[in-house]
Amino acid sequence: MSSTASLPAILHPENDARARELLSDYFTSQDWEGHPKFSGAKFESLGHAWNETETSNKITASDLLAVSCLSVNVPATATIDILGASARGISELLAAVPDTNLPIWAPEAAYQIDDPESEMQQLWRHLRSYKDMGPVKTSKLMARKRPNLIPIYDDVVGAALGIPNSLGHWTTMREQMLIEQSGGSVARTSQGNDRRGESRIRDPSACLRCHRLVRKQPPSPVGRPRLSR
Repeated sequence: MSSTASLPAILHPENDARARELLSDYFTSQDWEGHPKFSGAKFESLGHAWNETETSNKITASDLLAVSCLSVNVPATATIDILGASARGISELLAAVPDTNLPIWAPEAAYQIDDPESEMQQLWRHLRSYKDMGPVKTSKLMARKRPNLIPIYDDVVGAALGIPNSLGHWTTMREQMLIEQSGGSVARTSQGNDRRGESRIRDPSACLRCHRLVRKQPPSPVGRPRLSR
């Protein structure tokens, strides 16, 4: 395999228990008011479930809002076009991958990941064509629609994998998952959890972000400001 990246230690098999603990913290921890400590825990469910049949082949307003749970915002000009003039074309590209659970390591996924003319590659280029829609925002929006197939890229993932930018990230993750699914912790941490996209959990983003916060600082609660009485 051409990739020289490797998964960080927290995702290695010997650290499976700790990885599970971090993921549990990320998705279930609440502050004293009952709000999630990590807004990313609501990424898959905000507005509607990521795998809801009625919305699986279109980008909805809820999808666009959901990326804010991962600390980014889709620009207004992009939002207007995605929900308007480009809506039909985007739906056609998503419909080319009808299995919302298609995992990145599946043989059928190779075309979507590696071929520049695949529908997912076309969708990536279309979303990237909007002003201020960089690879981080684009990957998060696409991951909301096909979380088992499209891995999230951000500075946490890039630093952990030792890759300077998003170029080749899909291929890198596919190669790593093909290796790790044989028994690594990344392939096991999502067992028993059928309400979230497996690849997002398998993708190091959530686990690594939680790991970094736990090590360096207490997480900021995601709560509403109190209203004065």
